[in-house]
Amino acid sequence: MRTFPVTGSTPRRTRSALPAMALATAGVVVSAGLVATGSAAPASAAVEMCQGRVATIVATERDQELTGTDGPDVISTAGEYQVQVDGRGGDDLICTRAGTSARASGGAGDDTLVDSVGPLDENLAGNSTYLLGGAGDDRIVGVPGIPNTVAAYATIADFSDATDAVTIRLDAGVATGGGAGRDELEGITAASGSYYADTFIGSSGADYYDTGNHPDGRTKALDDVRTGAGDDEVKGIRGSVRLGAGDDEADLDISRIWGEAGDDVLNISIKGFARGGSGNDTVTGSSDYEYNFRPTHTWVRTYGGSGADVMLLPGVVAEGDPSCPEVCGRGSVDGGSGIDRLHLGSDPSVVDLAAGTGRSRAGRGRLRSIERVIGSNYGDILRGSARDDVLSGGGGRDVLIGRGGDDLLIGGESSRDRADGGPGRDRCRQVEIRRSC
Repeated sequence: MRTFPVTGSTPRRTRSALPAMALATAGVVVSAGLVATGSAAPASAAVEMCQGRVATIVATERDQELTGTDGPDVISTAGEYQVQVDGRGGDDLICTRAGTSARASGGAGDDTLVDSVGPLDENLAGNSTYLLGGAGDDRIVGVPGIPNTVAAYATIADFSDATDAVTIRLDAGVATGGGAGRDELEGITAASGSYYADTFIGSSGADYYDTGNHPDGRTKALDDVRTGAGDDEVKGIRGSVRLGAGDDEADLDISRIWGEAGDDVLNISIKGFARGGSGNDTVTGSSDYEYNFRPTHTWVRTYGGSGADVMLLPGVVAEGDPSCPEVCGRGSVDGGSGIDRLHLGSDPSVVDLAAGTGRSRAGRGRLRSIERVIGSNYGDILRGSARDDVLSGGGGRDVLIGRGGDDLLIGGESSRDRADGGPGRDRCRQVEIRRSC
């Protein structure tokens, strides 16, 4: 593997650490076999460097497509915005600027791709760079960070062009398989998988992983995802996800998700189950979803774990559609051993904690171990259990029935709510019609 020394790659992760400068337009040195570059620079223009070497292919404006030769090239995006690079053959050296939404592929050969912090228009802050090694044993050097955040310029090691499953190990700084050899990952905290059944293992810091998707709409294979101890984020289509000890976030369509210690945020949109850990987690069943522009039936199971968790009733896609005449979103909600809250979302709902049922126009679910219910902005009917419940109606004309136990029944503002505490020492607040409290 041919390697190039990497200089000046120490990242600065916040916007305040970067000088607010306009993008500099560098000169261009045109090499033989060049397919697409900017215009030639005047003789007096500064020479664009890439890791101490003179760049032979240089971007001169945003949105350019740079294509290398079949031999070794030195290519620089020169800080221009949304430049795409295809190194083609040879052992190439490619330099990109963090935060400029560049996308660079080394192509065939043992390539070195370097994303580094440099002078940057602060209005471009938070944009990620995608680096694809291609075939061969490549070296990908990036800027640590979590994508889609203003404070970090993340470099994403992208394996969407892999021809087979990839194993990505941020803990070891290496990626193997995928028909692309063995890639070294330096300073990489974010990665995107292929269309196959990939394996992702996170580091002890804050990592980001996107499972990827199939380009022609076919089902993406199920990834095996295991994050580390940091505050990690996992997104995508399909995965079996085991989160680490940090405050993690996982949002997938079809998945199995296990939380750990830490206050996790878990969401499954279509099918699967999500189980929180020992922290105070937020676990949601489903959100609006369409497949081929048609509402799709969903089934999601959620389990809060041992902490004080926030749960959401499974929802539906496109209520009232003829293909979904009654309920599309179905599932089960189990709060676990803590003091757990069920939020009902944006549709009028009927909840019966004693019967363990919840229903709205958007979905229905089986309920277990729920101690508090937060109603919607419309007229809800909330019935408690024999335990000490807290029922909060929210907006609309609500009906709150405490049943046994020492209950707290809370109406809402600007509505005419009814409350019946039932047996026990009950309290009622913000209700116009009350009984037994």
